[in-house]
Amino acid sequence: MLLPKEPVQYEIIECTLKNFLEMVGELKLKGFSGYILLDFPSVRYVALFEKGSHIRVIDITGGREVCTHMEAVRVHLETTPAHVVVVELPWFSVDQMVRILMEGLLYENLLTDFVNFQKLLDTLEKERLTGTMELQVGNRVHYLIFRFGIPQFSVLQYTTSIPVEPPEELIAMVEQKGALINFYVPKDISFVEIFKMLSNGLLEKFAELNGKRLTLQMVSELNTYLEQYDYIAINDGCCCIERMSDDFREQEKIFKEILDHQVELLSMCVGRRTAYRIYEHLLQSIHEDVREIFREVIL
Repeated sequence: MLLPKEPVQYEIIECTLKNFLEMVGELKLKGFSGYILLDFPSVRYVALFEKGSHIRVIDITGGREVCTHMEAVRVHLETTPAHVVVVELPWFSVDQMVRILMEGLLYENLLTDFVNFQKLLDTLEKERLTGTMELQVGNRVHYLIFRFGIPQFSVLQYTTSIPVEPPEELIAMVEQKGALINFYVPKDISFVEIFKMLSNGLLEKFAELNGKRLTLQMVSELNTYLEQYDYIAINDGCCCIERMSDDFREQEKIFKEILDHQVELLSMCVGRRTAYRIYEHLLQSIHEDVREIFREVIL
């Protein structure tokens, strides 16, 4: 993932935990979108914010990208100040950064000084690839979205632009100015299947610990809660989904809300600490790329 280098909003040479928490509170009130880069002597984190809410924390130490959580940042700041840079971006640029974190890197660090951009477009069309092209032009990062090898739209890092644009402007910009290019393709990860595994695991554990009568009461209460999602219900002790949006970010929001409610119902019967341990145990069987995303339910 490439990080846009402008516009910088803050830079703190030695940011303490107190400084950081105050800054995050201020950014939330402002509805900030962008990222915070935290450089420690031994580790680097990027915290992505969208409309005031932090939505991902990424460990980028040594060039790798591993999803983690805000608590890891706080733990480091308790003992070691960090060099902090805050860069403001349009919310839709942050949204695209989140999306490529769920994709696999196919082409990396291609420079148009050495790679013919038009030939690259021809190759993507010939191979009918679906994915995201990430392009660094100067200090800004833009995105070109492909479906079956054809550019569908672009996401430009301009604060005054609309979320998506026709691809021609970005293609012309790259041909004129050059770019550093990465290309990502979707990974075979299903949020629907992950949610079902977690939800059904919580249902099974509740039944095991609390017996049939309390389980029937809990399922009834949970189904009442699920009426707001007319396509999700508990039938015969299992979570059933009739239909669902294809957009994983919309899925994530809904699934985490439901899981949070399930964990709360379990906590009322067995205590919060036990409920959290049960959920944490269920997380261990989840694909590592999304484990930390669903861990946010109990953080």
